[in-house]
Amino acid sequence: ILIGFWNKKKRKERMGRLFLVNLEGKSYSCRHCKTSIALCDDVVSKSFQSRHGKAYLFSKVANVYAGKKEDRMMMTGMHTVVDIYCVKCGSYVGWRYEFAFEKNQKYKEGKSVLERYKVCGPDGNNYWVAAQEVEAGESDTDE
Repeated sequence: ILIGFWNKKKRKERMGRLFLVNLEGKSYSCRHCKTSIALCDDVVSKSFQSRHGKAYLFSKVANVYAGKKEDRMMMTGMHTVVDIYCVKCGSYVGWRYEFAFEKNQKYKEGKSVLERYKVCGPDGNNYWVAAQEVEAGESDTDE
């Protein structure tokens, strides 16, 4: 979801007013500016892994903007993804699946992954997890 107004020529340059979606209920927020990004009720899976550790798959997110589409080979196969950034401070928070090439991965299309080290949990906890502490689970790190 793109929230706010953006200059088409310079995507990173903000123009006009910034409008944030107010998420009602327990939510995950940007680690840097505390902007709400996703509701706890929208967690699909807590067993994803990113390059930097654990990550969560969400059915929907808010207050983010998307980068450029690109194909990435991940542990579960080839996917077309876009990196997503906090709309308020511009920090990278994860990625969204645009297209899955493998049939058994189609359920990910349109869903977003938030990296735990980039978000705060609903209780305000920072989720930094060192790479060596990552548990086995569904992995979608880049190869």
